[in-house]
Amino acid sequence: MMREVNHLSYRSTLRLIRFWLPVVAIMALIFIGSTDWLSGGNTGKILIPIIRFFLPFADEATVQLLRFVIRKMAHLSEYAILAAFIWRALTYGTIQSQTIVWTGRRAVLTWVIATAYAASDEFHQSFHPSRVGSPVDVLIDSCGAASALIVIYLIPRCHIHRSRNL
Repeated sequence: MMREVNHLSYRSTLRLIRFWLPVVAIMALIFIGSTDWLSGGNTGKILIPIIRFFLPFADEATVQLLRFVIRKMAHLSEYAILAAFIWRALTYGTIQSQTIVWTGRRAVLTWVIATAYAASDEFHQSFHPSRVGSPVDVLIDSCGAASALIVIYLIPRCHIHRSRNL
């Protein structure tokens, strides 16, 4: 009996690691990106030459606008990825079944975790001289998390709808 309990505990631990390690990894990457290393000044050294390469006749205002949009899309994207990983961990990391049923509770919990991390990330940025914590960025990040959840919700429904029409 003890051996069976240890085996279950080992499997549960592996399941936790398998599904939660990617969440921790993306959070770590976001945390590192919130330092001076990926500040606007540093990313501008990369983005501006790329924008100028593709749009050589763009004026400075256009280049700066595109740089701003690219940076905000990065916020949206990284939190969409984080939310997808959190949803995956909450879904597969805690149950044994292969049949997954969408629950609003799991979606809300996923969004709350991602948004709370976004708020803590902006707070973390406020301690770096080249960064500014922004409530607008928290809003963008939470929209990224919500967009991932919408996609996760819609994918199986589109698949079911498509298979019925075939």
